[in-house]
Amino acid sequence: MTESGWPSSYKRVWFITGASDGIGRALTEAVLARGERAVVTARRPERVRELIERYPAQALVVELDVTRREQVQRSVSEASDRFGRIDVLVNTTGQLFDANVFGLVDVTRAVLPFMERVCRGHVINVLSIAPGRLAVEGFSAALAKQMAPLGIKVSTFESSANGHHPEESASVAEAIMAAVDDNEEPDIRG
Repeated sequence: MTESGWPSSYKRVWFITGASDGIGRALTEAVLARGERAVVTARRPERVRELIERYPAQALVVELDVTRREQVQRSVSEASDRFGRIDVLVNTTGQLFDANVFGLVDVTRAVLPFMERVCRGHVINVLSIAPGRLAVEGFSAALAKQMAPLGIKVSTFESSANGHHPEESASVAEAIMAAVDDNEEPDIRG
């Protein structure tokens, strides 16, 4: 067993958008530090490349601008090729409505088939003061109702300052990890 209480053989695959800073970065580092795997996405992947050096077997760094559908499809395909599945999707927020709403929906739509196939998973949308907050809240609520019968959980987390304060980012990342741990049973898949 690991310190987190999970068997060391259990390694979820997290797909984290906006991993170059804020909540996305804090969450990515925490997930990798405890031995889980992560698809680390950023518009500028050079800002997260050092994670491959620290976690070569666990981290897959992918360029992703969530407003570009071809990049969304390519990044999810790369995740599937590398890890074979996606267990947790975390959509962090940016500064633009297109990214916060349309990008979030596009990424979620690309990832959901992996979760639906195995009837398990967790979609997490981080809410902030950014444009589109109400749209993301509505989408998340509707998605939660639709996915519940399939064993897929949908959660939202608050971020008052877009996660750009290190203490807040770490606190939200910790809350996200705790929620995922509380809502999923360990699985011994490799």
